[in-house]
Amino acid sequence: MSIGDAIVIGSGIGGLAAAAALAKRGRRVLVLEQHFRLGGLTQTFVRREYTFATGVHYIGGVGEAPGPENQFGRMLRWLTNGRLRFASLASPYDIVRLPESNSRSRRRERHTSRG
Repeated sequence: MSIGDAIVIGSGIGGLAAAAALAKRGRRVLVLEQHFRLGGLTQTFVRREYTFATGVHYIGGVGEAPGPENQFGRMLRWLTNGRLRFASLASPYDIVRLPESNSRSRRRERHTSRG
């Protein structure tokens, strides 16, 4: 390895993003990972007939609009040359249904917002 080269330890989101950014800037990068699979908390695993996600389910800050709230999305688009796109999650994903306390047991919806 030469002085301009880099070693990244860990292949989670941060390690892979750092390695990709360094490579885009012309560095030679070695990523080291102790697990048999890359990706950290972006992986899935299977138990019997079920597939489980280990970590990230949905994230914010990946919109198209300028401003500090979308910096993460701009960085990901730069790292992937615009190939990575995100879909907006509609409000059904942020609804909590609570039973009413009256005798009819009607249901109401409480919308939550994620920041």
